[in-house]
Amino acid sequence: MRHFHRRVRWFDLAAQIYRIVGDRPFTHAELAAAGTDIPAGTLVDLKHRGALAHLPDTTGPISSGIVKHRRVPGDKNGAKYWILTPEAVRVIRKELGEIDDDED
Repeated sequence: MRHFHRRVRWFDLAAQIYRIVGDRPFTHAELAAAGTDIPAGTLVDLKHRGALAHLPDTTGPISSGIVKHRRVPGDKNGAKYWILTPEAVRVIRKELGEIDDDED
């Protein structure tokens, strides 16, 4: 990911999310329950920067050209699952010293 590293403002938020959920899918409610003060709009900003994505819904039939996002079952507001992109996880792990540069 170009221009995504420790000195970028959004990196700290993505790293905070990584420390809480790792690379598994999560909801904004989970982040709030963990005590973070990350607004839902910030997740959208991270999505536009390529650090987050919505988890695609693979449970039903897929229409050609239409991407459905996986929603939390039973949630009346239709909350969606988020996931850190593999590229973001790699950069975060590298910056946090969890992997070496050679493991790219």
